[in-house]
Amino acid sequence: MSFTKIIFDRYIFGLSIASYQISKENIKEYEKTYGQIVKNSLIIGYIGWDRFWPQPTAYRNVDEKGMMQFPSFSLAAVELLVDRKISGLGIDTLSPDTPHSTFPVHHLIKT
Repeated sequence: MSFTKIIFDRYIFGLSIASYQISKENIKEYEKTYGQIVKNSLIIGYIGWDRFWPQPTAYRNVDEKGMMQFPSFSLAAVELLVDRKISGLGIDTLSPDTPHSTFPVHHLIKT
């Protein structure tokens, strides 16, 4: 298995924007620089959100409506990664899915 840590904070100017989704275009841009992601890779999306880990309130980032907000992967990005036959997916936030979704990334990865 290959381990691939993809650092995406350069795409968002070093800021962790809570609503940011790692896109299919981000994956393709990464591959232009480093080559196509190889089969059986474990993909870790690094946004920089881990800096909030010592502060549970900041890490969960609950808005005024009571909804958590944190960066995630877009479904299109994960579809591309599944096409690349990755072995696993992680991210330095609470979930690779947006917190107010029906968890399509989870469903896609587990199939």
